[in-house]
Amino acid sequence: MAKYWKSLKFDCFEQTPLPTGKQLLHCLFKDNWGNRYKWTPPWKDMEEIFFKSLEIEERNEPQGVWDEELRRVAQKIPSLKAFKLPVEIGCVKVRDLERSYCITVEVLGEEKVVSMNHLDPRCDSFRVGASEIKFLPLVERILDLDRSSGRNYGIDVDRKSLSTVSGAKSGICFDIQLSKGLEATAYEAAAREINVVIRSYLRDELACFRAIEEGFEDGQYEGGGYTRVLTSKKKNLSAMIAEWIPTTLGRWFEGSYCDEVLDITSSRDKKNRRQIFFRLCNAGVLERHSTKKGVYRLRAGKATSSWLSK
Repeated sequence: MAKYWKSLKFDCFEQTPLPTGKQLLHCLFKDNWGNRYKWTPPWKDMEEIFFKSLEIEERNEPQGVWDEELRRVAQKIPSLKAFKLPVEIGCVKVRDLERSYCITVEVLGEEKVVSMNHLDPRCDSFRVGASEIKFLPLVERILDLDRSSGRNYGIDVDRKSLSTVSGAKSGICFDIQLSKGLEATAYEAAAREINVVIRSYLRDELACFRAIEEGFEDGQYEGGGYTRVLTSKKKNLSAMIAEWIPTTLGRWFEGSYCDEVLDITSSRDKKNRRQIFFRLCNAGVLERHSTKKGVYRLRAGKATSSWLSK
């Protein structure tokens, strides 16, 4: 049976009045046979599309087709301040090793101070302002580039190279190795891909910590941007955890058990729950099990609500 592919093109906007007096926006599309389709976009989806467009244009070199247009739009949208990274990222040094090239990547502070996390005994995390950034998950994303990009750059990351940068701008640095024998354009493409991965990871982590600082009281961060929670029935995550932990009565529990009890299902909420637990452990409210990973208990005489409100 023959397959006929449809090509959709944007046609126009349409507005529908709601009983409350507000307007509902529709986007109308046409296919190559003249059929029309209507899409009512959730604002979160629109925001994610815009952020993804910015991310793709960052990757394109020379400047992408829509780069200037996107930047003009970005100047008109205050929420995009959350998308702009408060750090500078660059590859500053290339060393010729026997079988590979070693690139030193720097993350330097601009609007926020970037430094090693000296409270981390294993030194596998750093800080951007008050936010803790885990290094090993970033390493995994960079190593995944060879698979996800469909090109073999021979990427390797020195997990023990995370260290401090001092100078006019302080920050951190680490080493990435690329195989020899690639074309010059392949090295340029690899550098762009690595830069995009680092920027995307930092945006996710900073948005997560920013959401914790806000207390999840009237919104949540998704896709690097800010999205209002439209239902008043949904409790904020911090409050839910603060109410639930005392019910454990000091008994050991797994983080996954908390997810199950509180119906925490999305990957974003699970990541936020882990960061809240991390904050409570640092504050001395929760205690980690000495041998079992992801197992906690409430310390005697401690309350969670007061610490989460700080």
